[in-house]
Amino acid sequence: ADAALADLSRAGLPDELEVLVLSVAEQARPEVVGRLARATRPAQQAVSNAVESWSHRLAEQACSRLQGLFPRWNVEAVAASDSPACGILGRAAEWEADLVVTGAHGQSCCERMLLGSVARRVFADVPCSIRIARPCHRSVKACVRIIVAVDGSAADDKVLEAVSGRAWPATTEFQVATVVDARLDAARASTKSFATAWKHQHGAEADARACRLVETCRNRLCEAGLCVDTLIFEGDFARQLARHAKAWEADCVFLGMHGRARPGGSIRERKVFAVAACAPCSVEVVRTPP
Repeated sequence: ADAALADLSRAGLPDELEVLVLSVAEQARPEVVGRLARATRPAQQAVSNAVESWSHRLAEQACSRLQGLFPRWNVEAVAASDSPACGILGRAAEWEADLVVTGAHGQSCCERMLLGSVARRVFADVPCSIRIARPCHRSVKACVRIIVAVDGSAADDKVLEAVSGRAWPATTEFQVATVVDARLDAARASTKSFATAWKHQHGAEADARACRLVETCRNRLCEAGLCVDTLIFEGDFARQLARHAKAWEADCVFLGMHGRARPGGSIRERKVFAVAACAPCSVEVVRTPP
């Protein structure tokens, strides 16, 4: 949660924004409820009040911090009692949010691997764009570094639109990157038996297409006054992007997604999920409604 708040200062968000700071107090597990049921009613009420008070206090502290960082933002603190994922998803749909910002994982050891259970559920089911925030280990005075990952799909347009519409500092550095992934090329073949031959025959065409893709995307961002470089990698999409993001010390990777991004979905859906899980920096998925 702390990383999510600090990360907003490097997200290029506008000066005037409506922000809902949500703190969800998780409902008691069944075994806890069983123990509370044997307690006196005043004791049960005392526990409930303490949880609600703690949740409100967290939301108000985060609200105060954001108001100090962004004086022109209209910030509201809200606390709810629910399972964390359901609470976030429900409020995002009810409030018709444009963007949900959350940390990558919680406190348990299991959740420290890749995405935590809450972030994973929200990422899969939230109806709007989502930003998985991770801590920035560089100086706060260092220039912002953004990777815009494209793959030639229709979702690229929304990513470019989102990035070019942000209020970035003049020193922000951008890189448009794509990965020539053999699995994606093979998936375009009509049958699996011809996949290898198809890749061999169309390899040069795929590389040329990648060059045209990154150059076209670069020109669109340059038209918005941004300073942009281009990169093309070969291999696994998520692994190559995560490796480069770490080497370049990027602040965020932007990707596009049409509809949901289930872990067990199509190749295209799985690669977006893999980047969100494995990247060493923040990841913002600009989601196009289905």
